[in-house]
Amino acid sequence: MDEEDYLDMATALSGTGPAYAYLIMEAMVDAGVHMGLSRELARELVLQTMKGSTNLALASGQHLAQLRNNITSPGMLERSCRHAPRCIFRCPFLPLAFSLTPFSP
Repeated sequence: MDEEDYLDMATALSGTGPAYAYLIMEAMVDAGVHMGLSRELARELVLQTMKGSTNLALASGQHLAQLRNNITSPGMLERSCRHAPRCIFRCPFLPLAFSLTPFSP
C-alpha cells in the first residue's frame, strides 16, 4: 500500500469523524432534554463529558475499549440500548468510511 492509499483512508476516517461526533452529541443532548433537562444544561453536560472523555483517552494511552470497560457495569450498554439494533453505534462507521475511499479490505 502506498502513501496515497493511507492518505485516502485517513481522510475518509478523519473527514467524517466530526459529523459522527456531532450526531452522537446531538442525540445525547436530545436524550437529556427528553429526560427533563433544559437544552442548555444538556448541551453543557454533553460537551463537558465529551471533552473529559477525549482528554482522558489522549492522556491515558489506554485502549478505548478498556476506558469504556473501566466505567461501565457488565451489560450496562446492552441494557441501555435494548430497544436499538445491537450494532447501532459501530455498524454505520465502517461501510461509510470505506465508501469514501478507493481502498477496500
